[in-house]
Amino acid sequence: MKKVETIEEAEKAAQKIYQLGAKNVVIKVGSRIETESYIDIHYDGKNFTHYESEKLKNIYNPGAGCTFSAAIAANLAKNLSVAESVKIAKNYVNDCLKSSFKLNKYTGSLKHWK
Repeated sequence: MKKVETIEEAEKAAQKIYQLGAKNVVIKVGSRIETESYIDIHYDGKNFTHYESEKLKNIYNPGAGCTFSAAIAANLAKNLSVAESVKIAKNYVNDCLKSSFKLNKYTGSLKHWK
């Protein structure tokens, strides 16, 4: 696929990745697609699950994708299901984004602690 510009195309990309041998595919759509909320997609080979969260303004999101994948992995290590791991990770990253802060005039950071 050259470019993914819709949720339907993101789902098609997930199916293509699944066909390459992945047992589960999670696509972090983020701000790449114009939607009213942030949507991440989980595909297990049969079903698509969309995880939505509100779009936030004035956030600093460097590291959001890395934090998301690390949180999923941490939850899987706790023997949670993939679906539950993604859901918890999505909520965690959203909380980190809500508390993000400016580091300097160029960038900011997620707040990973409470």
